[in-house]
Amino acid sequence: MPALEEDNSVGAPLSLSISKKHVNSTPGGNVYLKCDANDPSAKLDWTRKSGDLPSSSQIFENGTLVLYRVSAKDAGAYICSATSAAGQKAQVEAVVELSPVS
Repeated sequence: MPALEEDNSVGAPLSLSISKKHVNSTPGGNVYLKCDANDPSAKLDWTRKSGDLPSSSQIFENGTLVLYRVSAKDAGAYICSATSAAGQKAQVEAVVELSPVS
């Protein structure tokens, strides 16, 4: 899903980039998703499309979401959202899938 942008005519439109839009991990591995905004003062947040973030996850101030020891229940879509000081909003989605252990 491409980044959504909204222009409130205050500087450049807020946009986001994400390190990986699709991640395939093995059960028990860690998944790292990094989200960056073109406005360093924008507030970044992570949510999960299907509900709450896993209890074994952590959001860092630099916009990175880490899912520790992933399992099948952690698979799904994760959304990074940003809001600028001017009120502009943007979001980008990443999908996490698990590969079976061979």
